[in-house]
Amino acid sequence: MTVARRRPVGERARPSTSIAVSLGNARVVASTLALFALVASASADASDGARPAARAPARLVAVPDLHGDLAHARRSFQLAGISEDGERWSAGANTRFVQTGDVVDRGERSIEIVQIIANMQREAATRVNSSVTALLGNHELLTLQGDYRYVAREELLRLGKASLESKNLGGQEMGTGYGLRAYWAAGQMAWRSAFSPDAEVGAQIRSNRPLLTVQGEGSCATLFSHAGVRRAHLAKHGDSIEALNAFARDAIAAVSDGERGINTNAPPPVLGSLDVFDVESPVWTRFWSKDWSKTPGLESAACAELDSILALVGAKRMVVGHTVQPGGMTTRCAGRLHLIDVGVSDAYIGRGAAWSCEEGTTRAHYDGKTVILTEGASSKADRTRSDESAFGPSADDALEKLEKKHVDDASSSRHRGWFGRSRTFSKTGADAGKTDL
Repeated sequence: MTVARRRPVGERARPSTSIAVSLGNARVVASTLALFALVASASADASDGARPAARAPARLVAVPDLHGDLAHARRSFQLAGISEDGERWSAGANTRFVQTGDVVDRGERSIEIVQIIANMQREAATRVNSSVTALLGNHELLTLQGDYRYVAREELLRLGKASLESKNLGGQEMGTGYGLRAYWAAGQMAWRSAFSPDAEVGAQIRSNRPLLTVQGEGSCATLFSHAGVRRAHLAKHGDSIEALNAFARDAIAAVSDGERGINTNAPPPVLGSLDVFDVESPVWTRFWSKDWSKTPGLESAACAELDSILALVGAKRMVVGHTVQPGGMTTRCAGRLHLIDVGVSDAYIGRGAAWSCEEGTTRAHYDGKTVILTEGASSKADRTRSDESAFGPSADDALEKLEKKHVDDASSSRHRGWFGRSRTFSKTGADAGKTDL
């Protein structure tokens, strides 16, 4: 006969081993859930740079050629929604920004804009899924080639004045100053120094500016190029954007080494002789903006070539700058080609502008006006409104201003000159046969 042990008064019954284990596991699970809840709460309270639990596709924005116009560059950054003050990154996370090149020349604040974009690159890099990409344009290339014909004389004189007067070489103390010729010569040297291989601004355009980039996701995946890439460009470099960019970067690096006096086994290349920098290259070609209607069959052939390029790189459209569109941003090839240079700099027309893509819908943003360029799949697929002028009746005024600017510049340089230095729009070398914009 088994006698059950009597439990003393006040003693609690002990659970069986299996029950104890189950209770222990339950406590562990509860503690783990509490920890996850704490982490989730901390994440929710973090800054907008923290990684969200479910990331939405990044907003894709771009601004076209800026050409040294600081005021309109700032306004363009604001219209793009990347900067409240036009100088510092304020978009937070989940924004991809592209600038199409030609930041320098024409306007008088080129160096400052290069520095602002460089600062934005650093600031955006600290945010989740955000980036700033600035492309190499033909005017950055001209600076690398030592061609300063299009640098604004106001910028050169300001640089030269600051350079000479900081050295206290004499003259200004007597009230005579150094004279314009001295400022001009010193300004050229200061410009060359600013864009030298080891200077901050020079390093930015030598090593941090691709020729091509694909940005955006899904229906916003977009190929960007300053002037536009041709199928032959990619074919020559293994059908690879990365290989083409690397070839261009290595060529510029070789030239930079030559400027530093570093001995190499071969002389540095002549940049303008390379397929990535010649007159039909992605920084110089006018193929994508020319009037196709003058050549029967050219438009259909060009759009077929574009489709081949987009399929190869996995993009829905190509966006280019380089050639001013006086009536505003336009599209071709049923919305698969976007021409977004609208003459932002006052050296041309002078107006802030930005381009954006969200959920496949692309828009042109101007002061007081937003124009849909193409609609996403949720609406009528790829319906373009490029036939509508972005500026209405003012488009004709913009075109007149642009044409007048070219005439005035040419006339001014013929009658005044600039210390014997012609500033007409005549072309030599890579400029030959082009309307330089």
